[in-house]
Amino acid sequence: MVGGGNLSYEELLDHIINNKPVPNIVEVPNVTLDESLGSTSSLKPRTRPWEGQQQHQSQQQLQISEENISLDINQESLEDMTSLSKLSECYDIQSKMQMNDASNNDDDDDDSSNEKSIAR
Repeated sequence: MVGGGNLSYEELLDHIINNKPVPNIVEVPNVTLDESLGSTSSLKPRTRPWEGQQQHQSQQQLQISEENISLDINQESLEDMTSLSKLSECYDIQSKMQMNDASNNDDDDDDSSNEKSIAR
């Protein structure tokens, strides 16, 4: 045997052929465990990306078909909601609000610059 527990090729063959224990090799007994000791897996297999989309679409279709919600909207209010004049009024109000916000921000900026110049 070569120093340090390392075997040469011939020594290793001698150990194997003569059924001698090989150093640094653990003997593992051939034991089978009882099947009743095993546990059941609670993990579900992951869905593939293309399967997940199909399931999501089918679930959405089922929800839409099951709900069938009826809306109680009269024709006049529907026309008011979709009329161009009402839409233009909304845009007009929105643009005025944005202009007011912009002017308020400018005033705030002017005030802060005045305060900075006074502080100097």
